[in-house]
Amino acid sequence: MGLVVFALLSSTIASALELESTPTAEAEVVDIEADLPNLGDLGYWQWLREQYGLHTDAAMLLRLIQTKQGLATWMQYSIPLTKQEEQIVSERLNQEARLAALSQDLRSIDGYAGSFVSDSGGVVVAFSEVRSLPDLEARTTRLGSTNPVTFEPVEHSLDDLEDLSRRIRQDFPAVGTLIDTRTNSVSAIVSPDAPPRLSIELADQYGSDAEVRVEPLPVGTHCNKRYHCGGSSHDLRGGLSTASALGNCHTAFMVDNPAMNRVNLTTAGHCIDSTGFGTVVGSTTIAEHGGPRSYVSNVYTDGTTADAGEIQIPSGKASHHIWKRGSNRFVPVMDVNRGAHNLQSTRCTGARNFGAGFYCGIVDGYYSGPMSIDGVSTQVNHFVLLKIGLPGGSVGTPCTNVVGGASGAAVFTLMGNTAVRAEGILSACSGVATGSNSDPVQTYSVFFSRIAFVETELGVTVETG
Repeated sequence: MGLVVFALLSSTIASALELESTPTAEAEVVDIEADLPNLGDLGYWQWLREQYGLHTDAAMLLRLIQTKQGLATWMQYSIPLTKQEEQIVSERLNQEARLAALSQDLRSIDGYAGSFVSDSGGVVVAFSEVRSLPDLEARTTRLGSTNPVTFEPVEHSLDDLEDLSRRIRQDFPAVGTLIDTRTNSVSAIVSPDAPPRLSIELADQYGSDAEVRVEPLPVGTHCNKRYHCGGSSHDLRGGLSTASALGNCHTAFMVDNPAMNRVNLTTAGHCIDSTGFGTVVGSTTIAEHGGPRSYVSNVYTDGTTADAGEIQIPSGKASHHIWKRGSNRFVPVMDVNRGAHNLQSTRCTGARNFGAGFYCGIVDGYYSGPMSIDGVSTQVNHFVLLKIGLPGGSVGTPCTNVVGGASGAAVFTLMGNTAVRAEGILSACSGVATGSNSDPVQTYSVFFSRIAFVETELGVTVETG
């Protein structure tokens, strides 16, 4: 499947945002402050526009954000766009949304090897068995796309790639794997701290099938005493800062727990103090110190597919709203994506009291293998890798210095400007800032738990509007 290559994680990213241009239902929108765009985000606007192949001239963007069109598109897409650019982006985003809805259906076809939106806006569907092509062609007609669908023959099916990933991790538990359907390949991730013989043995056994890459393994991103994350006194909902004996994190989605006959608030499992200390959101204690249940559960045992946990909250405090930066408001969760995540699609995060706030990143693959949570190496399966560009920092800055405290934040896609679709819960980050010190943003790798696995492992259902 390719030569053995030793390389650091590339910062080259392809993209496509996933959202619908209008919400699927009437939705309550909760305004807070009438904040104007932060011009400190100029570098981020340039980074995200670059993913669409759009102009990134700083002077042009500064003029555009002062117009009605620029402000409206900033609120909708988190970047300012001209009318022509908005049409291009909107079609591409709707294309990705349609493909996401179809992906589970395509997965049931033998030989299916993945699908994604290309840089030109068309859909690429990969397949490894020619006999499956008629079925794939028939089902993709549902996309109703104005752009062409390209069918790309490849060597390995998605099932083949996942089987190779499992075998590598069974034989080398200290090695992570990353599945990339764009290149129809599996990468074996070796920590720079690993003994040199590990890479040699791995290359000897799997070098003809997988690319071997040396790069940092993921670590949990909650704040500890080294980092400051702020607080909040807002009502309890997704996107607020939390504090416990472990450190600072964020809240995600409200979920219905039928076993407890109540609604709870989710966060990352590693953000919950299992010794029974209270967890606090801003100035509001949501689980009393030494109370009957200061936490419900936290899931991050070996082999888990979700770093997730529940916090019991006071009666009447539940809200299914999520903080959405750009429009600076809390908007409701109106839908849940329990299916697969197409590569090159965009996922966003919301964190009301965190410096990074709300930014969008590009889905870059599925990660399985070691992940350091609370200093303990844990095996995880199919966490989604998200490449994200953040202002600040310099080359070599550890990811935890920049995104520490964002663990537990909701990961979602946008449905117009007034609602979001639940996608997952932020868990970890990997490595250091890439690029050059003159870059306005630095690129980081973050990982999140898929919402379907969060629901399954906690036995809950995400609350929607």
